[in-house]
Amino acid sequence: MEHLYGLESLRGRDSCVAFGSFDGLHIGHRAVIGRMAEFPGLERILLSFERTDRPFFLTESEKAFLLKDAPVDCLLSVPEPEMKHLSAQDFVQRVLLDRLHARAVVAGGDSVLRSGLSPICASAGLPLVSVPTVCSEGSPVSKELMEQCLESGSFRTLLDLLGHPYILQGTVVHGKGKGRTADMPTANIGFPKNKILPHYGVYGSLVHLKDGVRIGLTNVGLRPSVDSSPVPTVETYILDFSGNLYGQELVLEIREWIRDTKKFSGGLKAVKEQVGRDIEYVRSVMTV
Repeated sequence: MEHLYGLESLRGRDSCVAFGSFDGLHIGHRAVIGRMAEFPGLERILLSFERTDRPFFLTESEKAFLLKDAPVDCLLSVPEPEMKHLSAQDFVQRVLLDRLHARAVVAGGDSVLRSGLSPICASAGLPLVSVPTVCSEGSPVSKELMEQCLESGSFRTLLDLLGHPYILQGTVVHGKGKGRTADMPTANIGFPKNKILPHYGVYGSLVHLKDGVRIGLTNVGLRPSVDSSPVPTVETYILDFSGNLYGQELVLEIREWIRDTKKFSGGLKAVKEQVGRDIEYVRSVMTV
């Protein structure tokens, strides 16, 4: 799958287009993507509206990571503000027809109703597939529902709604180095300020490195036993690994809830003992 930025980067092939924010790429979004197969012979383009000015689950690069094996030919990322000012008529004519050479459109039912696209596409002779909203236990699968899972600490339910692990992609940055002094070096991963993090806690993860995938123990949030900083971090102890990762880009698949973070009265010694137990647990439940 190809990942492009900006409408001007396209080559002008006839296409089937699905559009939206696709934030989370949850099971409802996957249902939309699956319907694109109804139009064989067309380039399947996922037009993704990039959010930067409000909280989001996935960056555009993280979406591309999750879509690498999906039935999509191109992820086309466009800043959301560039789309907001367009009327439905202009969106169909200027974006779908003129730029993307759309010969078919697939969209979630809610998007179609809100945008009023049906009569416009019909008048343009552009087939429009409206995909019914996917529900979980009677509630529409949505960003709001996923946020409720995070607020309640229901990580397993969140993964069920996503249909994939929680993904975080970022560059390894320098932390305070306290893990290394306790012989527990961690990779501190930078992330955008508007990235929605999982419920603070300790997780089992898979870490994608240049030379393969390793099992990791990831702490998301604050470190009450180590320092009093109010700034949340994402740092991972990578099992059976030694080396310098500073400046490298990693992808984390956060897969398994282990425990809440807590303050240990014994300081770093007590933290190290607990981390040792966490490592043994994560070895027992996770494989690469």
